[in-house]
Amino acid sequence: MVSSIHTPACISLINDYFTHKNRSKANSVYVAAISIGVGFANLTSFINDAVGWRNAILVVTGIGGFITIGLFFIEEPIRKAELGTQALLENDLD
Repeated sequence: MVSSIHTPACISLINDYFTHKNRSKANSVYVAAISIGVGFANLTSFINDAVGWRNAILVVTGIGGFITIGLFFIEEPIRKAELGTQALLENDLD
């Protein structure tokens, strides 16, 4: 269910950030990162066993908070629809 929400948005962003030559590699990294994330999510049970469920929530929330703060420093890409047809063809085929 959740993948049907975020996957189209992520694929659209990858399309905006990467050229035609690098897009397949970027999509591959994205799909692999989903599996890696699920694997790391399973590690929270080990954190839970080690420090208790309340502290495990604080640890995971702290990590997510640092990542969220880091995301504020990512620059917004120029959308390809804003470039115009000719610039789109020139930039996409590089």
